Amino acid sequence: MKLRSLYLGSPLCLEGAISSLLLSRRITHICKAVFSFNMMHPIETGLQVWIIALSASSIAMSTIAVILRLVAKYVRKRFDGSDYCIIAALVLHTSFLS
Repeated sequence: MKLRSLYLGSPLCLEGAISSLLLSRRITHICKAVFSFNMMHPIETGLQVWIIALSASSIAMSTIAVILRLVAKYVRKRFDGSDYCIIAALVLHTSFLS
């Protein structure tokens, strides 16, 4: 027991404890910054309105195109791998523009 308490009081152990404490504080600070930011951003300029409008129209046009393609494939009863790829691409496209 004496040897263990001596080891815990050594400068190396203290330095490791301090560095792990600082690292955990940094990680906590980063997590708070990433997960607790406010999603509300004011729209202040006309360029921001254009960006939102173009993103919304791009999402709408691509969604309509994919739906029409899937309806055409459903009528012909021929689904294949490209249909699943286009659905995945639509999901990624929408998530990147949102």
